[in-house]
Amino acid sequence: MFCDIRTFERKLQVFERDIESGQLKYFRNLKIHLENSTIFTDNPPSHQEIHKELSSIVAAAKNFSNRFLQFQKMEKTLYFLTSPDKAKYEELDISCLHWLDLENLEMELLDFQESSIWKNKFYALRATLEKIECEGMTTDSTVGSSENEILKVWNSLPNNFKSMKALGIALLSLFGSSYACEQLFSALNYIKSDTRNRLTDELSAACVALKLTEYEPRFGKCAACIQQQKSH
Repeated sequence: MFCDIRTFERKLQVFERDIESGQLKYFRNLKIHLENSTIFTDNPPSHQEIHKELSSIVAAAKNFSNRFLQFQKMEKTLYFLTSPDKAKYEELDISCLHWLDLENLEMELLDFQESSIWKNKFYALRATLEKIECEGMTTDSTVGSSENEILKVWNSLPNNFKSMKALGIALLSLFGSSYACEQLFSALNYIKSDTRNRLTDELSAACVALKLTEYEPRFGKCAACIQQQKSH
């Protein structure tokens, strides 16, 4: 998601330069319209005014970047998810995760980066992510989603890297938008309503997890493990 944001920001800069130059390479329909209006209209529109108006629209869109300032600040920290073997402790911004117990993070990161076994897991992860990107997440895909593959690798790390795992899972659980957060609260309001106010916090949390999870139970496999009741 962060890569998409950065790409869009850079495209806006290209659009702005294209308008200022007057080439309109990325606004072909507008260019055709202006050329036709010059030929077939007695009072053609002012190119300068149109360029100015379009430039103001693109400039306003560039304020889009202000909404993601925190993500920009955490850019190198976000890359930690897929490339902890390349991460530098002093470049990680963990100020917003002060509630995590990351006391041993620096030492764990050093141990991790000197272990070829665990580094190879993330080499393989990046190869898998490339495969997912190339396949375009088609129905023929032989691997899962990017998020699941990343989570799978982090869960496979031993408790020797407890602080690293805590940081990785905390970053994975960041909400990409307010929609996910609002969806959670809507589910909780439905589950723990006035008519079901005797639910314990533990049971409510389990119900919310079931409501929001993307995993689907394998009912056939579950049923096959249970002996059916036979008539006597």
